[in-house]
Formats: sequence, C-alpha cells, structure tokens
Amino acid sequence: MIFGITACFITDIEFDYIAPNPTGEELTNFFEQVAKKNWLAFDGVAFGEEDTVLTLSTCCWKYDMENTGDQRLVVMAKLLPEGAVAQDFSVHLTADPEMP
Repeated sequence: MIFGITACFITDIEFDYIAPNPTGEELTNFFEQVAKKNWLAFDGVAFGEEDTVLTLSTCCWKYDMENTGDQRLVVMAKLLPEGAVAQDFSVHLTADPEMP
C-alpha cells in the first residue's frame, strides 16, 4: 500500500480529527477545517470523498502555553489506488495555518 501525505497540522482536542465516518456536509466541513490548519501544501495531492484516510497523531507541547496536554500533532495521508507508484512531488509551507 502506498499513502500520499496530504496534511500536517497542530490542533487541540476540540477538533475531532479522528471522526470515524463523516459523510456529506460533515465530511466537506472536516476537509475544510483540515485545509485551514494544514502547515504544508503538497502539490497535486488533495482529499476526496471516496478516499481512505490514515491519521497519525501524537501529543504536542510546543504551542501548549497553558500545559493543558490538549494539543496534538496530526499527520494525515490518503491511500493511493492499487498499483500506484511513488512519484515526485513538491511541498511548501502554507502562508497562515490556523493554530490552536
């Protein structure tokens, strides 16, 4: 299986980044929130309604000024179609990601 990294961001636990099966408008809103928070722009890679998404997260203390333990570093990737091969891509920082 080959996954294409699509998002990397820091959020607090109020954003439900691990919602199991959002659909319709809920899914659209979810992808919009991810796009607002995303630190990195991966050229040519975007989420779609039919994608299988892998989400990895860990605790993040860098921006947790109040030591709540409620912030997470999240990396999201989508499963590429069977037979896909790794391809070159470019990544750049986004201008103004939404921070917790």
